[in-house]
Amino acid sequence: MLTTIPSGSDEENVPVPSKAPSSKHTSIGTTQRRVVDELVKATRMDAPSTFCVVTLAGERATYLDYAYVVERATAPEILTKLEWSWGMQYQTFNVHTEFNIHPLDVGLHRFFDRKGHNGWFWLPVLDDVIRQMCRAYTGITTSGATPNHLNARRKPQEFYLGNKNHPYRLIPCPAMDGTCPISVFPDVVSKCDPHTPMEDHYYPFDILPTRSLHVPYHLVICNTGRKLFGFYEGRRPTEVQLEHDFPSLAPKDRRTVLDVWDIYDAWMHAVPTTEWQDGPVGDGGDDDAIH
Repeated sequence: MLTTIPSGSDEENVPVPSKAPSSKHTSIGTTQRRVVDELVKATRMDAPSTFCVVTLAGERATYLDYAYVVERATAPEILTKLEWSWGMQYQTFNVHTEFNIHPLDVGLHRFFDRKGHNGWFWLPVLDDVIRQMCRAYTGITTSGATPNHLNARRKPQEFYLGNKNHPYRLIPCPAMDGTCPISVFPDVVSKCDPHTPMEDHYYPFDILPTRSLHVPYHLVICNTGRKLFGFYEGRRPTEVQLEHDFPSLAPKDRRTVLDVWDIYDAWMHAVPTTEWQDGPVGDGGDDDAIH
């Protein structure tokens, strides 16, 4: 069975999540993949092997690929803004860190990376954490207030209270309307047979289970913020627009989307100082500053 995509799209004939033949695709090295897999398995103590973080299909039950959250091709000037905003040393964020990568069914991965911002994104579930981050980076203290560009430097880990795993919801863009269902397993499965229980979820996927990832919120905010900026062409949406375009969003979720937008916008308006850039330079490998 193949995912239904508008005719003429360069993404036609994408395998349905969890229903592709048994195999594995990788886009990262073997050692790095093992580290990512261990982090993923740690989010579900019953996991016998690595798995798609959306469907819970194991590596023998589906095609698996490894998705980058902050894009590998992110421009150096953007990375510099992020390092500044996150209270890091200059040139210490490495997009290849295992905390920026998670496994997905290959079909879901293609939608996650889809050009035109018409796939899907992760939305943080803990809205109180996102609200605190938004206040720190924008100065917003009341709902609906105009955000500021404070050029603030804060370590995002301060807001996580030591939590290493973070809950998210999958939110589809309107272009996914009409795609085949996402088939989700109740637990991680190593392989499928005719009696393996699964549940099909259809657009707008509003009752898909929440998923816990080892990827921290600030990395997801980069991905989700970039996609939202592309979708709305840089113009901050209203809650009415969000309700129309993303029907799976509850009112509090729409507020979280706007908070994510404002945080990302603040980061993109960061102005790192010359003194900071002329100071100590890292080697792009400070994972302790990420999670």
